[in-house]
Amino acid sequence: MINSLLVVCTGNICRSPMAEALFKNRAQDRGLDIDIGSAGVAALVDHAAADPVINLMQSRGLDVSGHRARQLTTEMGRKQDLILVMEQGHRQFIARKWPELTGRVRLLGESSGEDVADPYGLPEKVYAHCLGVIEDCMDYWEKALFV
Repeated sequence: MINSLLVVCTGNICRSPMAEALFKNRAQDRGLDIDIGSAGVAALVDHAAADPVINLMQSRGLDVSGHRARQLTTEMGRKQDLILVMEQGHRQFIARKWPELTGRVRLLGESSGEDVADPYGLPEKVYAHCLGVIEDCMDYWEKALFV
């Protein structure tokens, strides 16, 4: 069992906000008190989630309209029990910049060994596909973390 989880993507306006909302929802459904957040390795600081993200999450009954992008920082990373990244490149970036965090960083798509592709700027159907991939990955992590 973990007490804190950070989901990381590039800009923190597409993939990681979706995963953050889903993890929070699943933890809440199980009555778990886990600190769950998101950040970006090159965040568009203070930007809202992308419109397609807001729409897709609303269709699942989850509100991310108040989300504001945050930059991953040393302090933020050190507070986390687990950091889930969307791409191997994110994992490598964190390992280079903060080697002390390496043991806490895992790939969201670890069960398949695949990255979760960035839908930024693409048609809404690509965002929907991305959300489906994230949900598939979450099934693995839910079983691993929410015991």
